[in-house]
Amino acid sequence: MLKSAQHKDYFEAILQLRPRDKELEDYVERRLKEKKDVRVSKRIEYKFGLDLYLNSKDFARSITKRLRKAFEGEVTQSSKVHKTDRWTSKVLTRLTICFRRKV
Repeated sequence: MLKSAQHKDYFEAILQLRPRDKELEDYVERRLKEKKDVRVSKRIEYKFGLDLYLNSKDFARSITKRLRKAFEGEVTQSSKVHKTDRWTSKVLTRLTICFRRKV
């Protein structure tokens, strides 16, 4: 799907940052500003962390690699079947990546 034709609530991946850390959030925000085609469609703040709903699975995977190098922590990744594309019969999934920083 074209990035410009996406609905404002469209997302392909959820990036979960645990626990709540200003330095970690700032790092991700800086990387998001570098990528003009990646958009955060929803941001949910919890007392224990932050969830970012992103329109790009590729960016979510790449930022996770960078987070592993920059910060010490562990990554959990899972995907869930969202729907089947009616034109191509392709299974579309949504990715959830949790980065848990060691404190």
